[in-house]
Amino acid sequence: MRMFLAAFVFLICLDTASTQAAILIQMQETAGNVVFAYSGSLDVSGVGSPGLSFSFGGITPSGGDISLASPGGTATEIYSAAIATSQIFGSGGRAPGSQFLGDPLSVSSSAITMPRNYVNNSQISGSLTFQGQTFNSLGVDNVSAPYVWTVNGSGDTITLSAVPEPSSIAACFLLIGWFAVRHKRRHRSLGTMVR
Repeated sequence: MRMFLAAFVFLICLDTASTQAAILIQMQETAGNVVFAYSGSLDVSGVGSPGLSFSFGGITPSGGDISLASPGGTATEIYSAAIATSQIFGSGGRAPGSQFLGDPLSVSSSAITMPRNYVNNSQISGSLTFQGQTFNSLGVDNVSAPYVWTVNGSGDTITLSAVPEPSSIAACFLLIGWFAVRHKRRHRSLGTMVR
């Protein structure tokens, strides 16, 4: 019964999470590169009419700016007063990306850029790669992630999170396993003392 109840609560949480529009950006060091991959949707109906803009792919951690677009430039629509809260995610200056795939998205301390003719709440996705870079070389503080930008009007969020390195994940599993073995041994020794 407990297993059924836990599964039911988990499914309800998943369903509730899917009804709130949001974009998740995941940054990861992989194969000698840093990749920012993202997907999601936003409700930008409450932030006014968009203007035309041009976005160049790159990041400025010290300014809280992420531009997930072609490094050579991409035509976009800008929503000027779209951000209610913004985040600084490191000490690095402007760093251009190397390779872009997908739909353009930018977020800064005050504005959002979206693909041209963006339809409210429609799904977008993509990735921007920084070849031969690390979080450290880009000046990105991945340890303090997640970082959240909030959209005016809708309250939707753009969240930047860090995917842990595989070695960190393995270390976590080893630590959990060590605690489980220790806990089991301790309870065994307590059980023999009582008898």
